[in-house]
Amino acid sequence: MKEKGNPLLQIIRNVNDAVVVVLFLAMTITVIIQVFFRFVIQSPLRWTEELARYLMIWLVLMASAIAMRNRSHLQVDVLTSALPQKPKRILTAIVDLLTIVFLCIMTYFGFKVVQSTTAQTSPAMQIPMALIYAAFPTGGALMIMEHMLGFLFICILCLFLIGAPIFVALGMGTTLSIMLEGNFPLVLVPQRMFAGLDSWPIMAIPMFMLAGNLMDQGGMSKRIVDFASASIGFVKGSLAMVAVLASMIFAAISGSATAGTAAIGSIMTPAFKEKGYNMSFVTVLLSAAGSIGPIIPPSILMVLIGYSTGASVGQLFLGGAIPGVMIGVALMVYSYIHASRGGDAYIQTTKFDPKEVRRTMFSALPGLGLPIIIIGGIISGIFSATEAAAVAVVYGFLVGMFIYKEITLKDLPGIFVKSAQTAAGIMIITGCAYIFAWFITAKQLPQLLIQVMNTFITSKTAFLIFLNIALFLVGMFMESFSAIIVLMPILFPVATAYGIDPIHFGVIVCINLAIGYVTPPYGATLFVACGLTGKSVREVFPFVIPTILAMLVVLIIVTYLPQTYLWLPQLMG
Repeated sequence: MKEKGNPLLQIIRNVNDAVVVVLFLAMTITVIIQVFFRFVIQSPLRWTEELARYLMIWLVLMASAIAMRNRSHLQVDVLTSALPQKPKRILTAIVDLLTIVFLCIMTYFGFKVVQSTTAQTSPAMQIPMALIYAAFPTGGALMIMEHMLGFLFICILCLFLIGAPIFVALGMGTTLSIMLEGNFPLVLVPQRMFAGLDSWPIMAIPMFMLAGNLMDQGGMSKRIVDFASASIGFVKGSLAMVAVLASMIFAAISGSATAGTAAIGSIMTPAFKEKGYNMSFVTVLLSAAGSIGPIIPPSILMVLIGYSTGASVGQLFLGGAIPGVMIGVALMVYSYIHASRGGDAYIQTTKFDPKEVRRTMFSALPGLGLPIIIIGGIISGIFSATEAAAVAVVYGFLVGMFIYKEITLKDLPGIFVKSAQTAAGIMIITGCAYIFAWFITAKQLPQLLIQVMNTFITSKTAFLIFLNIALFLVGMFMESFSAIIVLMPILFPVATAYGIDPIHFGVIVCINLAIGYVTPPYGATLFVACGLTGKSVREVFPFVIPTILAMLVVLIIVTYLPQTYLWLPQLMG
């Protein structure tokens, strides 16, 4: 939303957008420099990791203002969407007020932290820490500006149907608890947020998102579909299988469920309609195939799980590879069974042509090299998951700009801003969730939960049953990133107490939440697919159950036969 009548506001927004692009670029280049000096020159630098972390913190806070402007912060709107218009407006006003209050607290006490750290410097670069902490009052002030404008817009037009942004719910809820407790100063709010964002592993999130957007806009999606169609287009119901295979390949590039569903679905939907496929079946299949994105590496969910549990992100990536392929195979088997019963529309196939396979493979090969570089680099120890993300950005840029030539220099600022906005929506939650995690730990909630569960759950097997049921239900109602950030500090200590391997635990969590992308009422990829095919959730629901059952079969195998896939991450030691 642009306010043409307020040029000053537009100047501030343009500057904010430009700063975000510069910060994103500087962070990525810094990580690339680290990889070059450590691996090529074999003389690692002391300051690169520190600088990259601080650049990321500024990036998250500045880009969060853009997300606030576009009302794109993640939120749970199950309650508000079900309310009549008048109560919805009242609740919206309350939410907006609480948002402003939390942002004011973050900004004011952020200034306090800046004042108290004027004499402190960073360990490696000797940068004044006041300069780093200044990201919180700066970002907070920008978010207040954007939200107040949005609040006025809502009051005037009464059009926005919103719930509380998740970062506000976490941040404000914990802040109020701290105030009521009375034993902790509120200056802990920006301090804990800083600690939550000052993390090397979590830096992989914005860069993987940027790499995925570069590859998508660079023309990778269509080439993947062409290759998949040439490879298995001769099988009965092949079009459905092509969608699944293409989604699996795209998952190894983007790591995002919604991006995979949108990218592959937008290309495949016209072909499905032309061939006469049941579009309700197609809708659910596209949704389920897209949900493989967070399982097959590189996975943004896995990065968050590794950050929340302390598990190796590289091992989590490898742990998700085989289960992701298993889910893809299960969906393809389900597609074949459906096609066998579906009539003539599913029988029509294309003739297998080795020349066409080779042609499409070579066309897609530059993009397909990305997951090989990422996984190969991590396994060989050349770079960490975060460094792999920076390499992926450079690779995606080179492929899209110089090989496929579908990205121009004019496109880059928009790609950077879009990626930063999406990443900030996740990572500002991470910062606020760190406050939440710190508070519940200080109150010894995980220890209490372990004691309570030990009373009712007496074995590892029983806990795994409970874990799957609980996570399945959570996935139905809660956004996956939020679920990980909120639940991991509570569930992981319990899982550890039952002797569950962190990689095993992380994969179970990831698959359950991936299934949640398909299950209403949350069903993020399901709604994306419905938007592409023009079907309603009610129309497609009969196909949701068999699709989920196919995914649950894999979940059961992963849960109770972990050695079917754990051997791969164990190769890293």
